[in-house]
Amino acid sequence: MAFYADGFLKRIDLDGGLVRTLAKATVGLGGTWNSDGIILFVPNPASPISRISADGGEATDVTRLDAGHGGHRFPHFLPHGRRFLYYVSAGADTSGVYVGQLDGVMRRKLLDADTGATYANGHLLFVRRGKVYAQPFDAEGLELKGIPFQLADGVTASLGEFLVPPASAEGVFAFRTGTTRLTKRLVWVDRAGRELRTIGDPDVANPQSMSPSPDGSHLAVMRTIGNSDIWLLELRRGLLSRLTDHPGEDIFPVWSRDGSRIVFSSNRSGAFALYQKPATGNESEQLLLPGNREETFASDTSPDGQVLLYQRRSARTGWDIWALPLGGGGPPMPVVQTDADERNAQFSSDGKWIAYFANGSGRFEVYVQPFPGPGLRTQVSTAGGAQVRWRADNRELFYVAMDGKLMAVPFQAATGGQSVDVGSPVPLFATHIGRVVDASPGAGYVVTADGQQFLMNTIVQEGGSTPITLVMNWKKAR
Repeated sequence: MAFYADGFLKRIDLDGGLVRTLAKATVGLGGTWNSDGIILFVPNPASPISRISADGGEATDVTRLDAGHGGHRFPHFLPHGRRFLYYVSAGADTSGVYVGQLDGVMRRKLLDADTGATYANGHLLFVRRGKVYAQPFDAEGLELKGIPFQLADGVTASLGEFLVPPASAEGVFAFRTGTTRLTKRLVWVDRAGRELRTIGDPDVANPQSMSPSPDGSHLAVMRTIGNSDIWLLELRRGLLSRLTDHPGEDIFPVWSRDGSRIVFSSNRSGAFALYQKPATGNESEQLLLPGNREETFASDTSPDGQVLLYQRRSARTGWDIWALPLGGGGPPMPVVQTDADERNAQFSSDGKWIAYFANGSGRFEVYVQPFPGPGLRTQVSTAGGAQVRWRADNRELFYVAMDGKLMAVPFQAATGGQSVDVGSPVPLFATHIGRVVDASPGAGYVVTADGQQFLMNTIVQEGGSTPITLVMNWKKAR
């Protein structure tokens, strides 16, 4: 059996349990294995489909990213194992289910869908607007026959999560309806995790991806009501006001250090690109990197307001950290770019250091390094971690360990700024903020300037898991 774990595609022999690493795959989105021992897999969400022998070796691409393609995912071999289905993430006119073949010489779109498709019982099964459909399909001639008919309803997918109904040749498939909704509330706690006070109503706010204003009076948050927009939350009274109102998805805000503007990502023109807007909301949004076709999310601005740190997803290297000089200061430049994923870079308060997390060791760890360099990076975490934040005086770093505990690490830069003294991580308390590593480039908490209190985006109610429905012997209704 092949599976994704720890940033790699792996294989486990069911007879004996031997595990082998086959290829780097930072965020796997589907895979398929044919009878000739060829595995198709997804190296990262912005990549083409790759192939590799089940015994290991070099991975090669079998699809090509055209202009406007955000990435390819969910490969599924057709009978005989030469051709395969896959899903193209792109704009409304381009996204959908495509068919390709191992030599890469043939590829074309088959149908519109919300996610990938599978082939079973002479039909393609796919999801469109929350419904599972089946449509007769000639797997040899690659032709759709007749019209699609509905098999199930109520199948939904949230941002970054997709469903492909696993199907068998005997006409059995399974699906899950609905999504698991988490209700969150903003809670101030001390260094022991003791609750001090709450902010707002969880049913009204339920904030995501929060970024504090420099004076600590407001949060910029992402809220999803139909589509996602950026809102401002006044912390003293718990009042919300909308900053963006666009049919596209506006996500992952970052408040500038001078308090004047908010940078966020939006897919209003295709792939998620960087925009900025005055925090007053009185002016329109400004696109920051015209012509860039790769997915980009802001993570921080420098204390002097001259540099924007952002993460960019490459088809070859996954997530990398880049810096954009603001105000006409020059072109963007890579800061940390390796074959690993590097994410969520944060400036120290003097702008001389950045902290981030990366998975080059096989799991995500927290690192610091001089900005803009030169200088070696220093590992901060000891057993995995993410969601890093600085104390205002740079004397401590905070991060969330893989077991969900908030960790504090003493930090001291040497004179000259090229070396550091990093202490041992100390656990403070168990958080209840959900996933330690997720799609958001931010953190599930905010730390006060003195490092004595934390505003935690705490889960107060977890939606119950919806049941999995198994459908057998399905056929078109007469």
